[in-house]
Amino acid sequence: MFSLFNLEKSFFIQNVGSYQRSQHGPTPCQLAFVSQLLSVGSRPISVAVGDFNLDRNPDAVVANSGDNTVTVLLGNGINDTIRQGSFPTGANPQSVAVGDFNLDGNPDVVVANSGDNTVTVLLGNSANNTILQGSFPTGANPQSVAVADFNLDGNPDVVVANWGDNTVTVLLGDGINNTIGQRSFPTGANPQSVAIGDFNLDRNPDVVVANSGDNTVTVLLGNGVNDTIWQGSFPTGTNPQSVAVGDFNLDGNPDVVVANSGDNTVTVLFGDGVNNIIGQASFLTGTNPRSVAIGDINFDGKPDVVVANLGDNTVTVLLGDGQGNVISYQTFPAGGSPSSIAVYDLNGDSRLDLVVTNYNQSTISILFNTCQ
Repeated sequence: MFSLFNLEKSFFIQNVGSYQRSQHGPTPCQLAFVSQLLSVGSRPISVAVGDFNLDRNPDAVVANSGDNTVTVLLGNGINDTIRQGSFPTGANPQSVAVGDFNLDGNPDVVVANSGDNTVTVLLGNSANNTILQGSFPTGANPQSVAVADFNLDGNPDVVVANWGDNTVTVLLGDGINNTIGQRSFPTGANPQSVAIGDFNLDRNPDVVVANSGDNTVTVLLGNGVNDTIWQGSFPTGTNPQSVAVGDFNLDGNPDVVVANSGDNTVTVLFGDGVNNIIGQASFLTGTNPRSVAIGDINFDGKPDVVVANLGDNTVTVLLGDGQGNVISYQTFPAGGSPSSIAVYDLNGDSRLDLVVTNYNQSTISILFNTCQ
């Protein structure tokens, strides 16, 4: 059973699908970014990264909630985009993720559509075209989607957080763009965001969900056969909107980071690898944080937290010390109402860059890391 010991720490330092590690030396650099603004569809709300045309340069896919599309932006590895395409989804797409669902070696896209209670799967063919579109039912008002192989059959599966009925739906794939099974599991109130981790280190994918309605996260431990063997709930800050997984204190055990829009904080829940939470810390962000990601942003080998702050049009970077503390808080401008953030080395310089969707501006900001 998970237990939450009374080890909460609060660090209010004045000025985050997964942990990304830089290729770095031991000395941290001075953080700086060069920003590029790119047009996408209407009301972009979620972003993910993949190599859709197989040129070894990372590309971005954006879910546009205002016009029921996804936009694909192809990168050329030198701080530029070389092509853009738009593809239809279901109604009011809220979240996007990447996986190879038909096992053809080409990245595919899955989108959670809150307006019609479905996920859309767009199969790619490496030439920036989609060759098949499928739609599959979920629970009510799906808000977030992630990809993992839950039953360990070698085929990617999909997990969806359903805000409207307080569940997650797991859709099992067969490697041919079909679903061969579907299960639902209870969460807390109004699940808003979902992420994947192996919290008990048994090599089976587990699920963590941020529940905006009751200020908790729910952890669902998997057993590798499309079932959950344990479920626990743990407190966060107010109105949690986004969740990410990484080893923030470098003890070898996955931790959980949550963005809390109601009190302008992130909460870090420290795991011990045996189903226990052994500590909790809170850190200040900008106004109305809506998305969180983890990566080594300043090249020192220690995980950092990045947050998209919808209320003040900024990105917060919380630099970690590798022991669960934040040693520096820095803020950088984004576009209008940043709603989602992803971390990846987009231009091949071994520095992790940031991709941010700007909800009210119909753009994304790419913040190229120029850390020296």
